[in-house]
Amino acid sequence: MSDAAMDPPPNPPPPVVKIEQAEKNNNPSSSNHITLRVKDQNQNEVLFRIKKSVPLKMLMDGYCVKKRVELNSFAFLVDGNNLRRDQTPEEAGLEDNDEIDVFDHQLGVCIAGCCYFCFMLFLMS
Repeated sequence: MSDAAMDPPPNPPPPVVKIEQAEKNNNPSSSNHITLRVKDQNQNEVLFRIKKSVPLKMLMDGYCVKKRVELNSFAFLVDGNNLRRDQTPEEAGLEDNDEIDVFDHQLGVCIAGCCYFCFMLFLMS
C-alpha cells in the first residue's frame, strides 16, 4: 500500500454562500441599504439598491436616465400612493424588495390601470 492510500481525504472547503451570508449579517452597513423593484405598466422591472436615508429622487432620476425620459413624465406609486422626490425609503415605509409602480403620465393611464376616459373622469371630479 502506498502512503497516499492511507492518508485521510482532505476536509472540503466550507460553502462560500454561508460565509457570504454570515458576513452580510454581521455587516452593519448592509442593514442601511434596501433593494427596491421599479416596475412599469408592461411589467418591465428595474432593481435599485439604495440607502434607506437617501431621498427617492436618486432612484427616480436613475430610472428616468435608464429609460431616457424626463422625470416629470412619470408617477411613482406604492400601494396606490404617490411617492415624493424628497421622501426617503424609510419615511415612505419601504422595505427590502418592495415594488414601486411607475405610470407614464403621457399615456393618460389612471392609477387603477383603466382607460384614458376613466382618467379624465377622475380629473374632472
